Amino acid sequence: ADVLSMDRHTIIYADKEGFYCEDEVGPETVGQYTGLKDRNGKEIYEGDIVWFQDDGSRHDVSYDDMVAGFMLNLRMQGQIHSNGFDMIDAHECEVISNIYENPYLPEGVQDGT
Repeated sequence: ADVLSMDRHTIIYADKEGFYCEDEVGPETVGQYTGLKDRNGKEIYEGDIVWFQDDGSRHDVSYDDMVAGFMLNLRMQGQIHSNGFDMIDAHECEVISNIYENPYLPEGVQDGT
């Protein structure tokens, strides 16, 4: 007999037709919503990778307890450069992936997506 595990992590959402859906997810892949949307209106979550068209940079989004806010992290040559993340940044960027599906994507500044 199957035993219901209390260690399961699920997300609950409505699909495009409005039907109730529930999917099991890895707890480490659940990111907090930043309250911001990218230039296309897509919600930005902790762990997302965002791309800035003006300079081709790719940053990952994280939450920093020390500043009690979300940060943009640019990873170049083994170093991490972090800056605060605000609505102005959000309107200039585009969500292209996340660190769980593409952990190596943020490295460097690159042309295009």
